[in-house]
Amino acid sequence: MKQFDAIIFDLDGTLWDTTETCVRVWNQVADEMGVDHPHVTAEIMRGLTGKPHDQCIADFYNGLSQIQLDQLNRKTAVGDNEAIAREGGHIYAGVGDGLVRLKKRWPLMIVSNCQAGYIETFFDLTGFGPLFTDHECWGRTGRSKSDNLATIMERNGLRAPLVVGDTEGDGRAARDNGVPFAHVSYGFGQAQRPELVADDFGSLVTKLIALERTSMVEVRRYGEGVTSAAAWLAWSCTSSRTRGFHSDGFRHHVPPSNMPASSSLFSLHSAFPLAAARWRSASHDDIRAALHALNSSVPQQLVSSPLSVEMSTPRSRPVAS
Repeated sequence: MKQFDAIIFDLDGTLWDTTETCVRVWNQVADEMGVDHPHVTAEIMRGLTGKPHDQCIADFYNGLSQIQLDQLNRKTAVGDNEAIAREGGHIYAGVGDGLVRLKKRWPLMIVSNCQAGYIETFFDLTGFGPLFTDHECWGRTGRSKSDNLATIMERNGLRAPLVVGDTEGDGRAARDNGVPFAHVSYGFGQAQRPELVADDFGSLVTKLIALERTSMVEVRRYGEGVTSAAAWLAWSCTSSRTRGFHSDGFRHHVPPSNMPASSSLFSLHSAFPLAAARWRSASHDDIRAALHALNSSVPQQLVSSPLSVEMSTPRSRPVAS
């Protein structure tokens, strides 16, 4: 997975669950209107969640007149917000602390298919509002999640955000915009071909922070030479991103190379036998072994001679994280 410049969350089934409250509201509204239709259940409600609110109403109350559907749509949208403001919702374990940790590294945002005012209600109840840079929803724009995702990316100058959600609709919105998708399996739905899967919010945070510490190696053509993986190896050990050895402990040289005009990306995390976290305390022998593994994995058409790093003893010990 490429490095990302923000995290954009879905809301229901990802950060919290208000199913039980919404079930009571929908059934109460339907009874007050005298709608001749079976009551909605929590199981049915979770299966509907993820779609725009008016589509959820139309799908469940199939067969009613458009006038009835419009009334149900308006009254349940208002009723949901009012009831949730009073009763709250179930915030998934680890969300509060996890959002604080993630906010230290990336801008956080929300894109949801909910009605207008729903995200604001979430912020008011949880106090999480200051953690989020921006948000958008179907109720405010009347547009699809894919379109709202594109809007929030453009509005914030994002090039490669990570979308986190619990349904295939979230994954499809990410793919429509050419950005990666992380699926949280504890939510309401399934997803096809996510780049990352987490069974709980705590493990999501752990995996994302581990990815942030994993350097991406990009080999591109610059005149007669390339930005070599050796240079990136030295950088990954000296940068504040991984808090590794100090720069005076490494000297690198870039072998001359001719390469195709196309670029190639490969991850140190997969090329090296070392986990990213071990760079902070890696010995010279470990780094030599990792460099050997990298030489074995680099596509030969990209590098004409082996990559190397000359190592001297650092003046100080590796910095502990």
